[in-house]
Amino acid sequence: MRNKESQLSSYRGKSPQLNKRRLLVDWTCLSAEEISLPKSSQHLAIVLLDRFMDSHDIAIESLHFICLAALSLAAKFDCLESKVPKLSHLVKLLDVPDSCKPAQFRQLEGMMMGHFKWNIFIPTATHYVELLREQILHPTDLLEGISIYDDYHEVDDRLLAFVTYFLDIAVQVWNSKVFVARLVARCAHSKPT
Repeated sequence: MRNKESQLSSYRGKSPQLNKRRLLVDWTCLSAEEISLPKSSQHLAIVLLDRFMDSHDIAIESLHFICLAALSLAAKFDCLESKVPKLSHLVKLLDVPDSCKPAQFRQLEGMMMGHFKWNIFIPTATHYVELLREQILHPTDLLEGISIYDDYHEVDDRLLAFVTYFLDIAVQVWNSKVFVARLVARCAHSKPT
């Protein structure tokens, strides 16, 4: 994943739509939750959205279509085929569902894929968290000098809730994209000393 990460063009944070980013991220994440996409798909969709907007001046009325296309592409990459939402479900998330025609939507997805040179294997912090999660906490660990063996599952659940919260906050901040995803994931999984 580090190799893939190093091949990405730098994120400049120069999107003409940057002032709308917070609303778009909120809407995208809420939409992803509504159609039951995992956090990894949400985060990939936001990375796709950020990097695509960074290179394009998009009309305000088209921004939600870009968000939907990013969600669709992220789901197609990240989820089992049975979990990928159909276009008919995606367009119901729009205020005016009939405004998105299937041919236009597929063309938008193709344009986005072309922007990424048909390679959206972009590591996100969630991907690193998934890789590192099993290495973070062990039943033999101590918490404030006391073994967590008897409470391992409770401590693990609390740690996961904290990491999820941190990742949700990190995706909201546009300038967090300038940090390498693995550093965000590493911070989310750092053990206190």
